[in-house]
Amino acid sequence: MRCLLLASVGGLAAIADDANEAYFERVATYANDRHCQLARSHSSTENGAPHFNTDPRWRLKVRSVVQGLAEVNASKGLPLAGGEVYQFGVGGCWTMQILRRLFPGRRLLGFDSFGGLPEEAENVYTHETWGRGSMNFPAHFIPACVHRLGGIGLCRFVPGFYNESLKPDADWVALFDPQPAVYIDVDVDLYISSVQALDFMFKMGLARVGTLIGYDDWWVIPCSLNSTDVFDTGEGRAHFEITHKYGVRFKCVSGSCAYPRGGPFGRCSILQGWGPVFVVMEIGSDSPETGFEVLPEQIKIWHRNCPPNPPKNLS
Repeated sequence: MRCLLLASVGGLAAIADDANEAYFERVATYANDRHCQLARSHSSTENGAPHFNTDPRWRLKVRSVVQGLAEVNASKGLPLAGGEVYQFGVGGCWTMQILRRLFPGRRLLGFDSFGGLPEEAENVYTHETWGRGSMNFPAHFIPACVHRLGGIGLCRFVPGFYNESLKPDADWVALFDPQPAVYIDVDVDLYISSVQALDFMFKMGLARVGTLIGYDDWWVIPCSLNSTDVFDTGEGRAHFEITHKYGVRFKCVSGSCAYPRGGPFGRCSILQGWGPVFVVMEIGSDSPETGFEVLPEQIKIWHRNCPPNPPKNLS
């Protein structure tokens, strides 16, 4: 077996394939311990340990994952890996303000049509409230959002539907010089937008080993249909297709993508919560893995925590 190799590549931690599992198991342990400490504190929701929040605050758990990465790296005398933060589905800018708290000092890049949702792909089921033109947040709020996020040097916005804006030769690519991602936030509701966003990130090499990817609308359709097939449509389908297209090995590190050890959802665990968060362990693998570990019978238990309607999309 090759020894653990950690080096700075494009601002991310490059981890030898043989050691990925052990490395991220340590990260998961640190993250879970940190999460449970917060859950026992008097200000748990504010600091990142809410239980079943379906609003954008579920992302606060990512703080514990980032701290887990920092602690594991520190134990080896290494700094926390760098990287930029990508938000797909800006909406009203609430989520980007949360991400600013989680990643102070890092540049945020926000992508949105600022004209509502596009048409879903043909023959792909979507939620009845996600029709073309819905979730329309006009771009006139951007200057105020830029101010709240720390100024133009710390955030950038790319308007337009993804089939046009997410092209390698788009003007913004040369202008903004995007760097590899430490975290990618997918909050675009539809399969078509999700797969376009993810495909761009992997095609451009912006998603690397060590990149975290979180999904806001993973459960909306399975919950509304009471379905155990999370890969049939929506963000889950996009995740599945990208996994196999690029040979990605993912691991669940936070949220509802694995069943909490020792008990059902509801106990203290980093795996509680609305949005699943995965880490990229390998790209180009002959044995791709989605990282989603929840079995059908466990999904039925999870459905008890589903909201009766999709969460209000404030992004």
